[in-house]
Amino acid sequence: MVQLRLEGELTRQHYHELNLNQLRLYGEKHAFALAIDDSGLTFLPDEREGDKSGQDASRASEVEERLSLREELIRLADEWIAAAEEEQEQRALVATKEELLAALWGTTLHPT
Repeated sequence: MVQLRLEGELTRQHYHELNLNQLRLYGEKHAFALAIDDSGLTFLPDEREGDKSGQDASRASEVEERLSLREELIRLADEWIAAAEEEQEQRALVATKEELLAALWGTTLHPT
């Protein structure tokens, strides 16, 4: 079994740039089991957020936010749903979001 522990600070944008899916595929092919532990990650504000609030880059590192995989999945799914142009695509994304949450955590959300 291989366990990959991710630790450190990064922005949400950089987190979404990580190719965790490719890591999982590699793990499936080359190891009996692969576990990715991202509980050691901490989010920093995106540079865009610092610009909006008037904070300079040196103060951005003072603000930290714990990573919640569940909340990030919900936030990302909601972004995709909002960006979908067709109602059918929105319904499909909402259904996928609900199925994913149920499969991973045994919970559902109220429809968005």
